[in-house]
Amino acid sequence: MLVEFKFKQGALTICDDVTYPGWYSSWMKDTRVLTFRNALEGLIESLDATVRVSEWEASEIIPEPLKESAGSLLSRLGTADRLAAASFTGKPADVALVDTMRTAMRRLDAAYVVYRQRSSGPQSERVAAARVLGAEIEEVKAAAMGAV
Repeated sequence: MLVEFKFKQGALTICDDVTYPGWYSSWMKDTRVLTFRNALEGLIESLDATVRVSEWEASEIIPEPLKESAGSLLSRLGTADRLAAASFTGKPADVALVDTMRTAMRRLDAAYVVYRQRSSGPQSERVAAARVLGAEIEEVKAAAMGAV
């Protein structure tokens, strides 16, 4: 599949239905970096949704967008695993940025594995597992997303 990149009115357009704001084009010339960032953001969103769904009261209806985001977790984990295992070469600043995101993806993957192992136990263990995963998500947001 051939993808065409265009810059229109300060925005990066990858195809007719995918446009990124103009600030991407000014500092993120390498679109591979954008791919890593989007994968990390998606993984964080799905993990956060998974934690929120696990803490949801059984009597309340879970909002559809939250369910969809949590349902995308395995796909996003697979994408993050592939990207974290890939090698990246480019400008030193881009390489450092991608390495930060790859480390964050690995941390979140490991935290999710621990969460899954602990969430099969009693209720108190499930609650503790969700809190630990939530704390790891917040740490990654602060460290990795702040650097990006």
